Amino acid sequence: MALPPCMDLKPTGGTGSISKESQEDLNNCHVLLVDSQISSGAAFTMAVAILTDHGIKQENISCVSYIASEIGLRRLSYAHPKVKIVVGKVEKDVKNHYIDSLYYRT
Repeated sequence: MALPPCMDLKPTGGTGSISKESQEDLNNCHVLLVDSQISSGAAFTMAVAILTDHGIKQENISCVSYIASEIGLRRLSYAHPKVKIVVGKVEKDVKNHYIDSLYYRT
């Protein structure tokens, strides 16, 4: 069974614009971003920036990750201070594709 979407965007006819009802839906929408690791913080930072550009409030965004580097967490929290961040383990340094190499031996 699929969950219903948190919003139903209704275009107004203009390029890149949405109706007033859809904008209200965006203001109340909660988003959960999930990634296996945060090494530099760039992926989550860009994803949050795109969501906020489209009207999602930072307070309504949560980022979840298995492992994160200290610098990646600092970058993400500095760029988007109101975003909730949940991490299973914090390391001083996390190499790119760490999870892939750990589990898939790549």
